[in-house]
Amino acid sequence: MKPKTILLTAVSLLLLGWIVGLGCYPLLMWSPLNCRHEYVDLQSGRIMRQQIVLGMAVRERVEESPISRVLATDQVPADWQRVQTFSPCVDHSPHYRYHGCLQQMRELQMIWELGHMTVEAQRKSAVELLKHWQQDDSGQAAEEFLNHLSETMHASVAPCITDSPSHEDVAPATETDTATSEPSRPSEQAARRS
Repeated sequence: MKPKTILLTAVSLLLLGWIVGLGCYPLLMWSPLNCRHEYVDLQSGRIMRQQIVLGMAVRERVEESPISRVLATDQVPADWQRVQTFSPCVDHSPHYRYHGCLQQMRELQMIWELGHMTVEAQRKSAVELLKHWQQDDSGQAAEEFLNHLSETMHASVAPCITDSPSHEDVAPATETDTATSEPSRPSEQAARRS
């Protein structure tokens, strides 16, 4: 081969690798030449991840989310909405209408775990979150719902914390305290007599 042909082939391969492998980064961010889209189904809460190369979907995976596992709704027609897009070397996404859905799912799951919510309460809160997504595409109503749910969960836990003994109540007793205090339980009184 001629040196000119080898150089032209090498430059072509590098250019092709830059276009396909990096999606023309940094000239084009989130290029359909190489990117990954993430979608949420507003009817069931399922998540779809799609890999795009040269404008074509080469891999598509639908996975269950905490919401879809609790609701177990397979027969509902899907309403897929894009929530995030990532490209090589670009680890942030443009802001889509439903951009906060994945984070809101994680928040709801944390509330379930921290609040020790029953399966029925989880179902009700999952349905409510889906309704907020379907009715308000800004995500504000869903965020307010999660804040209210979190505050309610914290308020139900707060009496347990405030009813606990104060630091003085659990301070170790001194020798004079034990000598002068009367035992309050019958088992302690029996132990003192013996």
